[in-house]
Amino acid sequence: MIAIDTKAPPAMFCGGVMYRSGNLIRLSSLFLLCLAIFSLNNATSEDPTFFDVSEPNDHWLVYPTLEFDNDTYHAIWVERGTAWKAPANVRYANSADGVNWSSSEKLNPVNGEVAAFWNQQKPDLAVNGEHVAVFWVSSTENPYTIRVRQSHDAGNSWGDTMTLTTLGKEDSSTFLSADFDGLGNLHLSWQYFEDNQGLRQLHVISSEDGGQTWGEPSVLNHFDVGNVEYPEGGYPCDCCYHSVTGAADGGLHVAYRNISRYAENETWYQYTAYLRWDGVNQPTESITVSPHWVTGGRVCPEAGPNMVIEGDVLHVVWFGGLQNTTAQ
Repeated sequence: MIAIDTKAPPAMFCGGVMYRSGNLIRLSSLFLLCLAIFSLNNATSEDPTFFDVSEPNDHWLVYPTLEFDNDTYHAIWVERGTAWKAPANVRYANSADGVNWSSSEKLNPVNGEVAAFWNQQKPDLAVNGEHVAVFWVSSTENPYTIRVRQSHDAGNSWGDTMTLTTLGKEDSSTFLSADFDGLGNLHLSWQYFEDNQGLRQLHVISSEDGGQTWGEPSVLNHFDVGNVEYPEGGYPCDCCYHSVTGAADGGLHVAYRNISRYAENETWYQYTAYLRWDGVNQPTESITVSPHWVTGGRVCPEAGPNMVIEGDVLHVVWFGGLQNTTAQ
């Protein structure tokens, strides 16, 4: 169970929840979806009060995401059957106080269309005032597509679903990550890959008019040209979520776990990389943030870095091997 202290300061980790500037909160995955809010009168870490966000049913409720903006909590989660690759839907609810929640609403128009077979494919949520956008990978077409549905009244009503881009085969896109920048532009990033020989680069698509129209997708890290069979070229880990945060002056801050291999002895290693995208021009290189984590062979740690902005300072956190554990 994850507990949320509504008066916790920014940039604080508490029970697996990261508090980010802009009053944004994200939850990790749960099988039972509920929200725990500490009593503001006599709260301790051992006596949270729990409030149901979703209605009880016999489906799995997984991969929740929670954001708080403009005095409103917004939550999405995946509702699916118990079988592998069971049909799945994305549901939404909101609350003004974290205690009393609206009835949940299924956002995807085609029942069971949401491709969320594992955590990497889960839908994502971005909020900026009254503007709420929910993204998911849709399996209604082959190849799969990325879709978005948006609200401009804080989740009380929703517009039509839009298809943003067509993917390759079903497992060719993971890690949907969306955020608004300081100019109000909405950005969605994802990792695209096909097979061990394909590139594993990060892509982005953006809207500058409140989500009404979208530009063409572009590559954020065109300089990472490696793959599983050529790790020397460098590639973002395909089992580790990358982190994106909207920049105050437009575009995104991006941090990801990069994988490579020393050519001289064929020893694999990883490190945390950072790049700054201004919203227009492709970055020319990434910056190495962490020491090298020498893994010897191919290792998937299942966890990427994360970021938080506090004032004018950008903090990046990650974990690595024994020689460089959690760092900041």
